[in-house]
Amino acid sequence: MLTELLYWRMSHTEQVARDQHGRWRRGASGNPMGRPIGSKNQRRRLKADPERAAEWTDHDWRVFYQRTFQQAQGEQHEKHGAAWAECTALWLLLHPPPQQTGLCSQCNRPLDIPMSSVSGAPIRIDGTWVHWGCAPWFCRARWESAKNGLWRLGITGNAS
Repeated sequence: MLTELLYWRMSHTEQVARDQHGRWRRGASGNPMGRPIGSKNQRRRLKADPERAAEWTDHDWRVFYQRTFQQAQGEQHEKHGAAWAECTALWLLLHPPPQQTGLCSQCNRPLDIPMSSVSGAPIRIDGTWVHWGCAPWFCRARWESAKNGLWRLGITGNAS
């Protein structure tokens, strides 16, 4: 009933351009004037666009490294360090550590605030809560996971 009402509200040209289900027929579009030539895909997807970092491929990561390397100031090893640090920071941001409510992210023991000692006091690191005593191991594990993740993407920590 609703589709019949909508059908009668459409102009004759819209009725001809659509089939009995209300879908556009092949070769017809919703824009009767048609789109201007070249208007589709005018803005191409940039390689390694930081706005789409979560969707990057291995190639995008390498392009981001090369672009950051070229933009960095200094000698070759300084440029490499700056580019690798940017890639590491972005990788850590896109891969947050797992966190269970009330548990340390490193040792998975309870974060017991009233009964905590100095080494058991909870602190927030990288968006998760860990014990003060677990912080060095947690930071080391995060560093290693970022290093291994970038290595799998083809970005190594060695200056070349």
